Amino acid sequence: IPDQTPVTVATIGEFYAAYSQSSTPTLGQKAFASTTDGSILYATAGATVAGHVETGFVVKEVREEDGLVFISNWTPAA
Repeated sequence: IPDQTPVTVATIGEFYAAYSQSSTPTLGQKAFASTTDGSILYATAGATVAGHVETGFVVKEVREEDGLVFISNWTPAA
């Protein structure tokens, strides 16, 4: 993100995010955010991903045709 660029930080919600890793994410994997550039990798919950921190976002849908995943940390009220 260029210096002085406004950003919105989302702490809860449902979003489409791109993936560019060599393997396709799978349903139920967690999103891990890079601590240096904010990019996202997807891996099993509890995994250790170098240079990344596990988020509360879970893969709910994978769209291989356009390289997008639907991630969510939304938990509807019971």
